[in-house]
Amino acid sequence: MNNSLINEQQEMATVNMAVAFDYLEFLLSNPAACQEIPDGATVIIPTGIRWVDEENQLLAKEVECSGGVVYHVPELGKSDWVKEAAGKLSHF
Repeated sequence: MNNSLINEQQEMATVNMAVAFDYLEFLLSNPAACQEIPDGATVIIPTGIRWVDEENQLLAKEVECSGGVVYHVPELGKSDWVKEAAGKLSHF
């Protein structure tokens, strides 16, 4: 694997983790929202970062093509942590 691919994967992971923590915080404050997520579903959270969202959609399609269930989270506001992670990325 070349360094640019590794860096891209690390950047994507950083952004996805940031929005995952934001979403978990939302779920802790709104436990009824958990009922909307199907059991065993892959959860896709919009990041607001075009290239990451496009890659996440490709992953979602792979899951669906293999018979899996995908739950798309409605748009969340970006936290400062997500904005900071996005500001460090080189793909904008």
